[in-house]
Amino acid sequence: MTGTLTGRCCRYRYRPPSRGGNATGNTAGNATHSTAASASAPDARTSGRATTWYAREIAVLLDLVVGLADALSAPGPNPPPSPPPGLDTVGNMFLGWLKWILIVCGVGGLFACGIMMAVGRRNRSAFAADGAAGIPWVLGGLTLGA
Repeated sequence: MTGTLTGRCCRYRYRPPSRGGNATGNTAGNATHSTAASASAPDARTSGRATTWYAREIAVLLDLVVGLADALSAPGPNPPPSPPPGLDTVGNMFLGWLKWILIVCGVGGLFACGIMMAVGRRNRSAFAADGAAGIPWVLGGLTLGA
């Protein structure tokens, strides 16, 4: 193998050369090798090289995955929520107002969907379908705010 690409099937994957032949395909030069001995003996150039490389890569990837799992599963600080001094009553009042506004708008949205369905009943089926499609969105918003 002096500078030839014998045994290469493509550029990225190695395929060992066929047994019982040389680079020109002449089998006369390999009369000393038996087919039984060559079939049981591994190729000297590839014996163990590919398996050790894959084993090292897999070991490195597994170490990385285990390290990431350990880092992500470590509990971080989780203090309980506490309001700033003097804002306890103001914060509760503001959240109460937002909840009240959400409920009023949600009930209004359900009424609007019902009106759209009632108006779209006669010759406006797309309008009625839009009203019916809005009901899950209104209920989803109410559920998120509750």
